[in-house]
Amino acid sequence: MRGIAALLVLASHCRNFVLVDFGNSSKGIFDYLVYIPTAYGHEAVIVFFVLSGFLISRSIMQRRGESRWAWSDYIIERLSRLWTPLLPCLLLTFVLDASAIHFTHAPFYRGTEAQFHSGPLGAPIALNAATLAGNLLFLQTIFVPVFGSNGPLWSLANEAWYYVAFPILICALGSGRSGSAILLALTALVLVAGQVSGSSILTLWPAWLLGYGALITYERATRAEFQPNLGHFLTLGICSVAVLSLPLTRRVPQTITDLFLAVIVAGWVVLSTTARPPNVAGRHISRALAAPSYTLYLSHFPILAFLSATCLGNARQNLSWWSFGEMAAMFAVAISAAILLYLPFERRTPEVRKAIIAILSKQPLQK
Repeated sequence: MRGIAALLVLASHCRNFVLVDFGNSSKGIFDYLVYIPTAYGHEAVIVFFVLSGFLISRSIMQRRGESRWAWSDYIIERLSRLWTPLLPCLLLTFVLDASAIHFTHAPFYRGTEAQFHSGPLGAPIALNAATLAGNLLFLQTIFVPVFGSNGPLWSLANEAWYYVAFPILICALGSGRSGSAILLALTALVLVAGQVSGSSILTLWPAWLLGYGALITYERATRAEFQPNLGHFLTLGICSVAVLSLPLTRRVPQTITDLFLAVIVAGWVVLSTTARPPNVAGRHISRALAAPSYTLYLSHFPILAFLSATCLGNARQNLSWWSFGEMAAMFAVAISAAILLYLPFERRTPEVRKAIIAILSKQPLQK
């Protein structure tokens, strides 16, 4: 799920850099076949939040249940996970953005191109030290803009502060029924506050918490020895199609569709974790898709922006076999670059974590 979500985000941005909006297309069969599958970049981010809520809350609750919870361990674990791929991707963003601005003077980087919906808008990109520091502290969209052209970094601020908020609430409220009820009430209040203020950190917090809801449901299903059958998957599949059709109609507020989608994703998490484990080939494919997904998410946008500026002159085109080939080429370049960045950095996150622990405890590194 995580790997497919990352590919959907990449496909969405590839299409937006190469092709005109669907409203300006010829609306032929080929257009529908390309535009519809690439229309769910934002929805894929909701998948990330639910999965993160499930996995992070599971880790926290397990440690609390085993009396192994420690804020220091948790902070080191989360920061090493976030920073190890982020640092090289921020450097990549600076190099590509600065090069494109110097050699092409592309208008995209000035924030004047509203047609690039995920790009900078209203102001030139920020590549200064203050913005870099703010992004390293996950303050983008709060006190500073995202660094350079890397618009997808907005969600990283959400993720980081959810990591902080959840264990604080759990430690304060406890994990019993009363604590869960209070947490549910607070979530509803946060959703309303986010809707009023327009803060994505608040409006998307319930999606992350639904990952925790999936964890509670999964644990109860496991104790009851629940085994999903084909009917469960078909029912959830039909519901998924219905929810994913809502953004295409543009008649339902995005906050509502995001919440509906998060419920559906939480359902998929429960069914997939309680179902029979995949065979060896399935596990290998799953790990191959998921492993570089975080690096792909962090690195793809400045790569696409650079390619658009240097190879396409920031000109978007109507769909044709030629422009479809350009999309495919940019897609392949972004994936290849992500894998090259993943191997020396994200893949070594456990080693980085051990090194940090050794430095802080002043103990020699052990092989």
